[in-house]
Amino acid sequence: MNQDNLISLIGDLAEQVRLLRMENTETQKAVKQLQREENNTPQTELPHVVPRAPVADLIFFPELSEANPLAEEDFFRNPLTEEEL
Repeated sequence: MNQDNLISLIGDLAEQVRLLRMENTETQKAVKQLQREENNTPQTELPHVVPRAPVADLIFFPELSEANPLAEEDFFRNPLTEEEL
């Protein structure tokens, strides 16, 4: 290749790089815009889905357990006896 062809080839490559960089910048702007729109879009709530509170386990202090030993029983899940009814 002669020098004129190399200069022309380098010029063409430089132009392609410039166009690719412009395209990349436009793509990045479009992605940022889409991300902003996603963050601004309110989450749709389903009418038949009800959120629940998270489950928490209660751990008694040793002093409380000593003062009231029945407090450690899971009284919400223990069925009542006939006498307790």
